[in-house]
Amino acid sequence: MAVTPPRRVLGLQLAELAAPLFGWLGDRMRRQDVVILAQTVAALSYLSTLLISDPLGSGMMLVAVLIGLGEIAGITTAGPLLAQQAPAGVRGSAYGVQTLCGALGILTVSALGGLLYDAWRPAAPFVVSGTLGLLVVAFGLAVRRRVTPLPESRESVGVPV
Repeated sequence: MAVTPPRRVLGLQLAELAAPLFGWLGDRMRRQDVVILAQTVAALSYLSTLLISDPLGSGMMLVAVLIGLGEIAGITTAGPLLAQQAPAGVRGSAYGVQTLCGALGILTVSALGGLLYDAWRPAAPFVVSGTLGLLVVAFGLAVRRRVTPLPESRESVGVPV
């Protein structure tokens, strides 16, 4: 039986700590702001793969942990924002559309990243994810002041004032 290397366990534990941290931030900040923060962490982590020369070296382990932190942050912050914004009667459908869009995004990034991997460099799929993530951050910053919680969701999801 294989033994899990201690650094992999440490990386997983750090990523697991990010979920409650971003949940806690989501209760103290406006939900759209914490989603933008989470997406910024993820995008910059993905783009940091450009700084790695050895994908099997210790530097990549740090980058992988940061990517994991950003991803878990994005997952844990998007749901509460969607719950805040979607009317209760269509909330399940809204989560379904969110999941569908995520799957389409994964397929798109995989295809484009794979093509660029062959044509440019092995970090290309990560660069595509990071670049698209920064576009999401820019969009979030552009619309963040327009986001107002639905009156019905203020009580049900504990929206900070």
